[in-house]
Amino acid sequence: MAKFIPVIAVILISCQLFSGITSQDGFRTPSSQSSEPFVTQSASAQEALKSIPPLPNPLRPLNLPPNGKLYHGIYPGGITGEEDDLTLEDLRSYERAAGKSAAWVYFSHNWFHGRKFPVETASWIHQAGSIPYIRLMLRSDAEGDQADPVYSLSSILEGNFDEDLHAWTRAARDFGTPLLVEFGTEVNGEWFPWSGKWNGAGVSDDYGDPAQADGPERFRDAYIHIIRIARQEGATNITWVFHVNYDDVPEEEWNQLEAYYPGSDWIDWLAVSVYGAQTPMDEEWQEFIPLMDAVYPRLASLDENKPMILAEFGVTSGNPKGDQADWARTALTGILDVRWPRLIGFSWWNEYWQNDDNPFHDTHMRLQDNPQLAQVFRELVGSNPQVLGRITVTEDVPFYLPLVTMDEKSIWKPEIRTNWQWQLSGLPVDQSFNVQVYDIDLFENDASIVEAFHAQGRKVICYVSVGSWEDWRPDKDQFPAEVIGKDYEGWEGEKWLDIRRIDLLAPVLRDRFDLCQEKGFDGLEPDNIDGYTSETGFPLSAEDQLAYNIWIASEAHARGLSIGLKNDGDQVIDLLPYFDWALLEDCIADDWCEQFTPFVSAGKAVFAAEYSDNFERLDQFCPQLNALNYNGIFKNRELDAWVQKCH
Repeated sequence: MAKFIPVIAVILISCQLFSGITSQDGFRTPSSQSSEPFVTQSASAQEALKSIPPLPNPLRPLNLPPNGKLYHGIYPGGITGEEDDLTLEDLRSYERAAGKSAAWVYFSHNWFHGRKFPVETASWIHQAGSIPYIRLMLRSDAEGDQADPVYSLSSILEGNFDEDLHAWTRAARDFGTPLLVEFGTEVNGEWFPWSGKWNGAGVSDDYGDPAQADGPERFRDAYIHIIRIARQEGATNITWVFHVNYDDVPEEEWNQLEAYYPGSDWIDWLAVSVYGAQTPMDEEWQEFIPLMDAVYPRLASLDENKPMILAEFGVTSGNPKGDQADWARTALTGILDVRWPRLIGFSWWNEYWQNDDNPFHDTHMRLQDNPQLAQVFRELVGSNPQVLGRITVTEDVPFYLPLVTMDEKSIWKPEIRTNWQWQLSGLPVDQSFNVQVYDIDLFENDASIVEAFHAQGRKVICYVSVGSWEDWRPDKDQFPAEVIGKDYEGWEGEKWLDIRRIDLLAPVLRDRFDLCQEKGFDGLEPDNIDGYTSETGFPLSAEDQLAYNIWIASEAHARGLSIGLKNDGDQVIDLLPYFDWALLEDCIADDWCEQFTPFVSAGKAVFAAEYSDNFERLDQFCPQLNALNYNGIFKNRELDAWVQKCH
């Protein structure tokens, strides 16, 4: 996306209100001339480039969504407007508003801030459970509508940045997990320096084939040059995206989007940006469907098989000519109705920026700023099983997102009032209690126990500790020593785990989750998912815990298992969209029960246990739990068969 450069800009960095300014295609004047000089590539360099045959297109790690499903991605916004300062909180804030996690997170890597692979940003996106989607922005600054004095397409083709590109793609390869990468964002628009307008435009006698316009031809060859380097470095974890604007600017024959396509040997996915009004001052209100209808067949004509994504779409609020929420509803309805059948995913541009010193002229595309817009997304995206918040990957890639996506409608979700029993010791399990749900240990019970409960019409939850190592478990030796931390105080033989290392924990825990599924359990109780509040031996942060807990929830859902949020009261608001119910211990004794009332408000059950080492009678805590609509029970701390119920 490109943003308008206002004549007067009041930069409110200290208040973190200004989202940056670059050029905006809503304020452009079509022109067929290239008004800036460019460097002509030498004939020898051209010949050298043409003489190198393309390397085979490697197997890509990213799977397409199942038929009828769509991936949900996002650019979650930042502060400066340069699209490279986004944070985990930006992402989580958007996900809370939309009610759905992000399959990919879109951001810019601006070379004017450095040429090294953006490992820090990519890492936290990966840890958050999303695919990093990187806009490779070879440019000297964020100013638009001009040629770049350093990173011209000719300079790229001359090999001036080959050393940097080799280092970048090596680092991308070594990142070790799938990446989406694009060069030449919205190349058929004039606002970015890789546009053909700034690299030869329609002239055809200074580069390459004299029958072709130099600007688009230079771009094609430059993009191929970059991808070739990536393949030489073995960066087969990159899915390469060709990304255009919905209309050609300037609207000249030489500048048609089709002229820029590098070819199907090099490109994996096709992408497009489609925007409505980008400021409250725009004099035209363009609806999404006609714009998408016009560009879709053009993009589809480039290759009959390549998947397409709507890489960017959005519209501002505050424009008197139209309503933002209605525009988004119409767009999402068209997308979800499969009006454009090759489309496999979409991502909203969730940003705010200032256009001048009049706050009524500010652009607001953030869901968080418009409750009506957020409601549209919660309805059509957040609660819609057709929309996927995670991307599946091939099994030979070391990546820890769920490998199987289940229909969320098939996952058991307990009613708010559901009576239950919890027995983890004193085995065998006492099956005589007249309850709807049993919560029992994964390893200590075989499939016949689960079958017996199912025959009685009951649901069964498997207990698994995902935040601690237990020395009595049969898979204890599969945990790498480096993830095992301090003793879990009060529990002999138990130690904390380093939840930051999902890459090391995933193989063991996935085997546990698979076993839970194979035995026929309906749900998963993940214990010890609040380790960041304890002395674990690792510098765990709240963000680490959020990323881990969301990953656990995604893995459970991928196997058709319901999942409960165990304790972790301080992160209820962040985790509510990902968990189906909650399980609390000692919330009356320790006075924190009300933290989980958002679960009940969302129609999700809360199971609560109080212990006999704190209370003697039900009437000491049941009235409070009943008033909160929680499902309370009275248990011994060792969780044997003894139980008393609040209702």
